Amino acid sequence: MTSTYYKSFAKLILLLLPLLLFTSTTKAVDIAAADIYYEYLSPLNYRVHLKVYKECSDTSAINTTDSISVSSVSNAYTAKFLIDTANVNDPINGSYRHYWGGSILTNCVDPQSTYPGYQYFHYAGNVTLPQAANDWEFIWSQCCRGNNQNIVDTTICLRAGLNNLIRANYSTILTAIPITKLKINQAFNYLNSPIDPDLDSVVITTSTPGTQITNPFNTYNCTAAQFIAPYTQSNPIPSSTPYQIDPTTGNATFTINQFGRYFVKFRATDYDPISGLEVGFVEREALLDLRDTAWATSVNQVENVRACIKIFPNPSKGLFTIEAAKKWGRIENVSVYNTQGRKMQAAYKHEQLDVSNLASGVYFVQITNTRAKVFIERLVIQ
Repeated sequence: MTSTYYKSFAKLILLLLPLLLFTSTTKAVDIAAADIYYEYLSPLNYRVHLKVYKECSDTSAINTTDSISVSSVSNAYTAKFLIDTANVNDPINGSYRHYWGGSILTNCVDPQSTYPGYQYFHYAGNVTLPQAANDWEFIWSQCCRGNNQNIVDTTICLRAGLNNLIRANYSTILTAIPITKLKINQAFNYLNSPIDPDLDSVVITTSTPGTQITNPFNTYNCTAAQFIAPYTQSNPIPSSTPYQIDPTTGNATFTINQFGRYFVKFRATDYDPISGLEVGFVEREALLDLRDTAWATSVNQVENVRACIKIFPNPSKGLFTIEAAKKWGRIENVSVYNTQGRKMQAAYKHEQLDVSNLASGVYFVQITNTRAKVFIERLVIQ
């Protein structure tokens, strides 16, 4: 009896050893977007890539090493391998990224800037699979999603699947940058731009964002994250038009009609053009941030409008005045939003607003004129 017990315990330790040897080394940081994909090197050898866009509003440092789980249910196999940024031939690795153009300084460079920016990291690592299987998965799980309005869970989990029983496979790569500039109440075409090196048939679908790997004994899947009502997988954002994805191009079309931060997820599945069987898939998760989108339609317009409108005093103890030049036009509406995109106060055709009832902190004042032009300025309430 004792011998049987020790043999069972030893088997358990062997199963858990790969999980104990490698633990994720990336610090908890706010992540705006991430992609996972892989390339074929030689029989049973693959190189897995992870691209991460860290929000510069989070000043925590991100480590340059991480880990990926690899598993196959049919083979009862689970292990982990390291990925890092050092051995990736990517000239923009570690660089700051943004979509404002011009000479705008984002919060990556100026912590006081209201223009959001992101730091880009590209990780990669090689793995040798013990044998072919139709259910290999490469899984990355990390904290954190930043504050948002549609997902409860904070941990992100992405997967890439491989069926190498049919043949070796290069996965699809979603080549469009996942962070993009959006505008409220304007129809938008979000690009994924899939490319498949094997020329497989690729189908893009929406997917429920994933959260942490289920438990140490079952690491072959992500747990589905919980949506905040009324959002769902098919309707993950507030849109006045249907949220739709073209399965061939991967383009998502929508018209966001509420300020806020919303995470969406895409899955690109490869099908062998001869057999029609699935040979792999990859996933992408991205933040649609509409705290950023009600600025004027371009950076140049932002700077021109800034010369036309003044908000004072700023910082304010509660009462502030908006002074607009004649070429800007008459003020139609004024709305005050908190940093989570929630409207806290509004006024119609007013040039003064009393916000003394609001807590001290940073807010955004949205000003709309009679020609429906919109401008946003940062306001500090003391």
